Amino acid sequence: MQVEEAISQRRSVRQYLPRQVEKDKLQRLLKLSQRAPTWKNAQAYRIYAVQGESLQRISQQFIAEIEKGTPEHSDFPYQEGYPSYIRKRMMELGKSYFSYMGVDRKDKEKRKELFLKNYMFFGAPCALFFFMEKGMEYWPTLDLGILLGNIMLAARAEGLETIAQASLAAFPEAVKQELKIEENWNLAVGMSIGYEDTAAKINNFPTERAGLSEVVDFIGFD
Repeated sequence: MQVEEAISQRRSVRQYLPRQVEKDKLQRLLKLSQRAPTWKNAQAYRIYAVQGESLQRISQQFIAEIEKGTPEHSDFPYQEGYPSYIRKRMMELGKSYFSYMGVDRKDKEKRKELFLKNYMFFGAPCALFFFMEKGMEYWPTLDLGILLGNIMLAARAEGLETIAQASLAAFPEAVKQELKIEENWNLAVGMSIGYEDTAAKINNFPTERAGLSEVVDFIGFD
């Protein structure tokens, strides 16, 4: 797979086949992804690849917390106070998504069904959880974001697809307890990974990007 194809056709996949992810594929793509740039070679993160019964127990605990009405409480709180032009993009995405799936905004039952699939890893048999030691701030977080991008592209070269999910860090204790994570680590984000269910309508949901002129200024060019 060429780099251009890997990037241009990448998307967040929200329905996977039950086929297990081979360990050797994960090892290859993660080793390749480690070439991501990282400030002063810090590599201030740790990754847990989880599959099987452990992943099922994490999912069950997520659902239990939601059914109890436990508020989401990520170790890294969600960004608030987005400027209006960014909020507009976010709102338009949500509106387009539910419209594409034929779900009315007033249909609470169907919306909840789609919402809960986040915590079931969209049927993916494997997930990656990314941790950072407590006290890590902007620069290590930037490094982690670059690493995630590498992983999502490297996965495609192995015939796998992904979706990065803030939701998988919404109830960090569920993950930390199952994986026996030491107290000095924060859960940053999770990623579902597996083989795409190409027959699933949801995986054809189109997402747009802002025009280049909205995000890039060229200075000193003819």
